[in-house]
Amino acid sequence: MKNGIIRLGSPDADELLFLPENFSADSYLWKMGDAIMLSFIASSHPGHGALRRLVKRIHALGLDVKVPTPLGRMQDIVLRNGYEHTTEPHDQDPGELVEVWVWRARR
Repeated sequence: MKNGIIRLGSPDADELLFLPENFSADSYLWKMGDAIMLSFIASSHPGHGALRRLVKRIHALGLDVKVPTPLGRMQDIVLRNGYEHTTEPHDQDPGELVEVWVWRARR
C-alpha cells in the first residue's frame, strides 16, 4: 500500500475494511509511512462497530492509527481507547505542529 489518500471503493480501502456501506461517501483515510490517518471519516451507522473493525484491521496489517485534532465523538473515542496524545510537524507549514492522537500497532 503506497502513501497518500485512500478513498472508499478503492482496493486499498477494501483491504482495510473501509467500505462504502459503513462510511459516508465523503470519508477518506490517508496513509503516511507506517500509519493510517483517520483525518476525515464519518460512519453511516454510528454504534455498529465499523470504526472498531477498521482500526482492528489497520492494526492487523501492522500499521498505527492516527487521528489529527479529534472533535466531538472522535475525541471521546480516542480518550476512551487509550490513544497517545502527541504533536507532529505540519506537512504544509514548516515549523508548525499539529495535535495527533496515536494508537500504535503491536509489532
